[in-house]
Amino acid sequence: KHLLVASEKSGRLALPQHVVTCALSGQRLLRDEMDQSAVSGRLIDKTLLKTSALSSKKGEPEHFATCTFTGLELLRSEMAVSDVSGKLYRPDQASRSVVSGKRGHAREFIQCAQTGDLLTESEAETCGVTGKRVKPGVLQKCEVTGRRVVPSELTRCAVTGRIALRTELDRCELTGKAA
Repeated sequence: KHLLVASEKSGRLALPQHVVTCALSGQRLLRDEMDQSAVSGRLIDKTLLKTSALSSKKGEPEHFATCTFTGLELLRSEMAVSDVSGKLYRPDQASRSVVSGKRGHAREFIQCAQTGDLLTESEAETCGVTGKRVKPGVLQKCEVTGRRVVPSELTRCAVTGRIALRTELDRCELTGKAA
């Protein structure tokens, strides 16, 4: 028994060749109480290592950060910085704006109500009738009211040829044309 060394964590006994110093805490522990960091390669007390929710790699706490959008802890090297907000996010949940090309977490984007394309909230325009958010270039101007609306809300006046909101025109009872 006098040849055995006790783990400073568990008190378990082992031969000296099975005892290692934790690179993080400095405690002398048994080999089975340690694990190798995937980041630094150092032997660390298993209870001090964190595990990435993305890759399952283990590392020291200082190499981890929390995804702002999912709340999961990942290795910093596995994260990306959003062009939209500057926040850290999981790159496997990335999206890209068709307007600006900015990349970020999928939750930072909206879908154009007309085309289905992704864009940021600040890049979107709002239809003056429906309130739907669309990408720039989709809305058209009513030549009667000046309101910018999605094309489906407009029609051409059969008399003047002007593009107007459907609600601004009536149907001719004889021809059925919008005037």
